[in-house]
Amino acid sequence: MRKGLPVRGRVVGPGGEPVEGATVRSAQQNNGLWQWGIQVQIPDRTLATTAADGSFEALGIAPRDDVTLVANKGDLIGQPSDAFALKAGAPPLR
Repeated sequence: MRKGLPVRGRVVGPGGEPVEGATVRSAQQNNGLWQWGIQVQIPDRTLATTAADGSFEALGIAPRDDVTLVANKGDLIGQPSDAFALKAGAPPLR
């Protein structure tokens, strides 16, 4: 096992206002996988919920080169983030 890493960010609405209570998930988890010729659904797992200022911190994320996150709240569905690399010791993204 490897140590998971934190991801911090902020979710904003269509007008740039912070969105409180949005759920943040991995966009990769929303896709089914094919295993042994059978499509397997990955359970939906909330990584974080946003605070009043739209900020979130997701803990224990596996290091990888192509992390993509997506947020939603009620009828608001966010665009997936640009893919980013998550590596131990890397400087925070801005």
